[in-house]
Amino acid sequence: MKEQLHSKTDIVDFKAVSDQLSRFALYEDYKSLYAKVVPPISTFEEHIEQMRKQITQFETIIRTFDENL
Repeated sequence: MKEQLHSKTDIVDFKAVSDQLSRFALYEDYKSLYAKVVPPISTFEEHIEQMRKQITQFETIIRTFDENL
């Protein structure tokens, strides 16, 4: 029993751990943040894909223009 008591945490250990726990967020907070961040990111991805298509079109137009000159 004496060995078990020595292996248990004491108030000093508990304080050290509880002070560090204030830095962490709950799972619900992460879910809320995810819901706020992911939709804007997906719209940015759509805009980037549209820009890629436009760049490809512009490159084709410029290449054709250069060939015609």
